[in-house]
Amino acid sequence: MTLANIDALLSALSNALALTNVFAWWKWPLLLLVALIAWLIPIASIITPATLSVGVDSPPPRLLQVPNVAFTSLSLVADMHNNPNNGMGSTCTNDFSGYNCTQTINYVYNGPSDAVKRVVTATAAQGAIVALVAPALNSSWTLKFPGPSIKCSAVDDETRSQFENSIANFTLSGQNCGLAPGYLAWTPQMSTDTDTSGTLPFILAENDTYTFNTGLATDQQYGDIATLFVAAIPSVMELLTSRDSDTGPSACEIQSSNSTYQQKVSSLFGSNTAMLRCDLYNSTYQADFDFVNGNQHVQVTISVLEATPIQTVPQVEALYVESPSQQRCDILTISGVSECSFDPSLLRTLSYQAVMDAFTQLLGGMVFWTQNSNYGFTFDSNTSITSTALTESLDLAFLANPASLTDTGSWPSLQETQPTWNNSLYLGLSNTPASGANVSLQDALETLFQNITISLMSSASLQPNISSAFFPPPTNVTFSTYQNIYVYAHDKLWLAYGLAISASTLIVIFGLVAIFINRASYSYSFSSVLRLSRGAEISIEIDKSDLDGRDPLPRYLEQSLVRFPNIATSPAQSTVIYTPVPDSGAT
Repeated sequence: MTLANIDALLSALSNALALTNVFAWWKWPLLLLVALIAWLIPIASIITPATLSVGVDSPPPRLLQVPNVAFTSLSLVADMHNNPNNGMGSTCTNDFSGYNCTQTINYVYNGPSDAVKRVVTATAAQGAIVALVAPALNSSWTLKFPGPSIKCSAVDDETRSQFENSIANFTLSGQNCGLAPGYLAWTPQMSTDTDTSGTLPFILAENDTYTFNTGLATDQQYGDIATLFVAAIPSVMELLTSRDSDTGPSACEIQSSNSTYQQKVSSLFGSNTAMLRCDLYNSTYQADFDFVNGNQHVQVTISVLEATPIQTVPQVEALYVESPSQQRCDILTISGVSECSFDPSLLRTLSYQAVMDAFTQLLGGMVFWTQNSNYGFTFDSNTSITSTALTESLDLAFLANPASLTDTGSWPSLQETQPTWNNSLYLGLSNTPASGANVSLQDALETLFQNITISLMSSASLQPNISSAFFPPPTNVTFSTYQNIYVYAHDKLWLAYGLAISASTLIVIFGLVAIFINRASYSYSFSSVLRLSRGAEISIEIDKSDLDGRDPLPRYLEQSLVRFPNIATSPAQSTVIYTPVPDSGAT
């Protein structure tokens, strides 16, 4: 074996140029295969051919608690106290089984809670769903739950005629023409008899004067329907300039005319008059919530469960049983029962009518003109309708733009006065009220109530209590926050790394076979090289200057032969073989 071949064999694992020694590897091709495999194994871990790529993905969906409304609770109603007139009743018996008492306490509905009022006011002013607290900035979920909704429709002809006569009786009596209401909303005062006067907007008092119907939900009886009447009458609030250059409401002009009373009534109500009835229904909501970078998008679908409106609950009866022999139970009903009965739907009815009550308290009242010698005609009211987004509807657009009710030159305001010259400093000081409203008052009322129902989820006070038996289950929330991920195909990844593992295993097998054949193992330690090279003979005499082992190997030594004496079987029998060892300069 030449020294050049020995150097190629020993440096093959550390020097890739050693693999170019064709003469050495021609004699030992198996060693060449092992060397090539050893060089290729690291490539599999550094360069994975088409196995890994960078992609984007979002976290998996999770079951979480999302904003909700505790309709099956007492959180939406104001504190309900017992009825002082009929507050408590007890029935006790003493028999062979022991002393048994059934006690009944009547608790009276007292209107909506403050939290409900705040949400109703905020939603009505904003005209959209109040911002909710989402589980993440980019998340979406679908929530299906029972809730209240209203259905509004135009009143029938008979009811409309009754309402018009009631409004006309108030407007045309005494000095009320200046208080002619262009907008009014009221809750009817129902009664157990067939008298319908409680549904009229104005009620005739004993002194032949008319008062506005300020019926409250707390005044209703069992079986009454939660109803809101709304009327928009822009024609009665038109300001006209008379021949004497006096400006006044058109209702006063009609009152002073020589027309018959019925003609006056007909003149008060123009073709743009709207009279609506809104009833409360038990419905099912499906709300799809989608948050993108914190921006809220809600798509709501409502299906009405019941064909008849909800009947109000003025009070409830809470009962409990106390006895040594009977098991205690929780009871909540409208009327007394003989056994344990807790009606969750009663809690929902109380919650629904509380939302409706807050809705009617916000919208109930009138809007009319008031006149002052200093500042002319301005709106006066005992309602908050002008602070809501309902004034953007077609029927109430005149409330947002009072100038539309006046003829030319009637009490122009500073905002309405525009200079005729260019580059005036007054230009642009006042924005013209937006026009082009295309939503009817009927649709606007239904949408506003729907938005209020969803907005209740924004209040922490109205969330379900975790200790309640009616606490809702978690909701599946999908996250759309994208992040970098590494995508790979299992088969390709196993192909690349499987070949590397197989090659490594093959090298280990070769090594084990070599150990088995030689009945010994060898290493690159200095002691092994020293023992093997001791007594070795070289076919060429080495110059003294080359005995220090410096690189590179002198050319005259490259083809020199090295002979290693070795005892094969016994001390008496010897043979000479050629074995690859480090070059002589290293020893």
